[in-house]
Amino acid sequence: MSILNPDSLLSRFKYDLAILFLLTCLGVGAWLTYHPFSFESTDEEAVGERPPSVGSGEVLLVVPEEAQTGGEFDELDFTYAWYNSLVQELGAFQIQSTKRFGSEDLSTIRMVVVPSRSAEELDATDINQLQVFVESGGILILEMPSQKWARLTGIDEPVLMGRSAKRITAAVGSMLQGDFGQHLIDCPMNSRMMRLDTVDIPDFHRSDILLEIDGVPAHYHRAAGQGHVFVVAFDFGMALTALQQGLPGDALLIDPLDGEEDEDPLFTRPERAVANPKMRTAAVPYADLLERHIFYAPLKARPSVRLWSFPNTLAGALVMTHEEGGFGDKATYMAEFESKNRFTSTYFVSPTNMTNNALDELQSHGIDVALGWHRTLDPIYEARGVGRLKPYQSALSLVEQRERLEGWAGRRLHTTRSRGLIWDRHYSQTFRKLAAASIYVDSSYGPGDVEEYGYLFGTGLPFYPLDDNGLLLPILEIPFVLSDDVGFGPDDLDVVDKLLKESRSGFHQLITVDIDADAMARHPQPATLDTWIRCLEMAEQERHWLTNLHEFVLFTEARRQASVHTDFDAPTRTLTGNLELPSQRSPRDDSVMPSPGLAFPARFEGGNIESVILDGQPVEPKTLGHSGDGVLAVLAVSAGTHRVKVVYGASPQAR
Repeated sequence: MSILNPDSLLSRFKYDLAILFLLTCLGVGAWLTYHPFSFESTDEEAVGERPPSVGSGEVLLVVPEEAQTGGEFDELDFTYAWYNSLVQELGAFQIQSTKRFGSEDLSTIRMVVVPSRSAEELDATDINQLQVFVESGGILILEMPSQKWARLTGIDEPVLMGRSAKRITAAVGSMLQGDFGQHLIDCPMNSRMMRLDTVDIPDFHRSDILLEIDGVPAHYHRAAGQGHVFVVAFDFGMALTALQQGLPGDALLIDPLDGEEDEDPLFTRPERAVANPKMRTAAVPYADLLERHIFYAPLKARPSVRLWSFPNTLAGALVMTHEEGGFGDKATYMAEFESKNRFTSTYFVSPTNMTNNALDELQSHGIDVALGWHRTLDPIYEARGVGRLKPYQSALSLVEQRERLEGWAGRRLHTTRSRGLIWDRHYSQTFRKLAAASIYVDSSYGPGDVEEYGYLFGTGLPFYPLDDNGLLLPILEIPFVLSDDVGFGPDDLDVVDKLLKESRSGFHQLITVDIDADAMARHPQPATLDTWIRCLEMAEQERHWLTNLHEFVLFTEARRQASVHTDFDAPTRTLTGNLELPSQRSPRDDSVMPSPGLAFPARFEGGNIESVILDGQPVEPKTLGHSGDGVLAVLAVSAGTHRVKVVYGASPQAR
């Protein structure tokens, strides 16, 4: 017996209703196929970690045993900013924690760097060992030491701590002089300092003061036995991090974009973290000048050999980057031109816009293929469902985008740039996501607003970002300095000329330029193409290495893995360096990449270089390269083991 009343509407129209239900389902399914539900992706986050000790050098960086987390910028532990500066300025060095520090660590060391937190953790036994080290001829750099270091610093009474350091007021004792000294004085400061004007330091002469901040000594030198102590009486790590990584606001949040202040947005752009308004059009790499001031100072006391930042004696490097920008396979036209003229570049490619053939063509031209990362405000969705029914879509995560592009390209990718420079507001959150996705290089820091150009972050060189746990994230940020996204006009050619010429004459920079492949389609003007070609041609004229981001990072890694040990015999004024430079192959054509040059003081105590002997063969001093500031001489060498001897003439006072 049927449970349905044969006279009911449901019974009479049951087949019609079933067909209507089926048609409704098909209609809804078809509508969802074209209007699917959308779900955002979630990217995992890594945390900062202690970088490994790679290579072998005569410089030792002492780091705290435990990391210190901070919720505000001035609460962060800035110890590892010293790591960044040593990578950039010296190349090869070693690191050791305070808990494992011992006299055996000093057997092959000529200079020890002790940041402020490490100075707090080292005990009386460690300080005694360092005193013996210094009095035997070693060099010690101490950041903001306390009273327990009195035997080395000469400060035997409590020192007041200033809450802020506003500006450099004098640099008479710096090795950076002339225009470079003036640029150093102009360097924006966001730091704290010891009030050395409140204490009496025995034998503290005016000639010992290397830098003053707010009219107070902030960096001074003190002889101790046969060695030397350099006291950095301000938070150098804090100042450097503010310049390079930027200066966040409260709770480590970067300012929102203009017009979004009242909306509590989740995203911003990196340029909103620029430490000082004048850096938005800065043709001066202030962070690098501050580093050079600190690490040039010991050369007054004892000459040494360090690794030049670029191949052989070249003055700098230029990297041209292009965002594919939705142009697809047509974007390869720039690579074709560059290849014909023996240039290379880095292409930031969306994971779904270029075919496998186009990606292979880029590789055949020696182009570095990198990921153009689509973020939440500019997502790439993938439809999900069964068969042809795709009722919902989800945004591809960073890892999925990388893997998708790697699949098309057929090779591992290391580098990314956020499309539209979309950035999380938390100071280190985007870097955490990049590190978790196994991205090793990012180039999203740079001009993001109209008329911005230059060293917005104080440098063009790579640096490791600091996490809020006081450790470094294993990703290199390489800022770009010029972009067509903020407009190229007639004056931009003058900017290109200025950046390249001043890099050759003294700043010695990696200059990264961004010119999108679709630039002429978006805002066609001759200045865009002129700037692109002018950059490439001028780079060669100004003795800059034309490379790409991947290749430059490989060069930097090989430089970091080198072994550098020197000795100086004061009676004969002879500097001897024993070096081992690893070989590295270019990803472009598998050829052996050039090695960094050897850099050493161009003069010592007023005496010029009299002779140079490399691997037993004399080198004419007149053939040496020189840094634009006149401090360093540079000798070109190849990969391998080398021994160099440099003899300095007598100082004018001894003649």
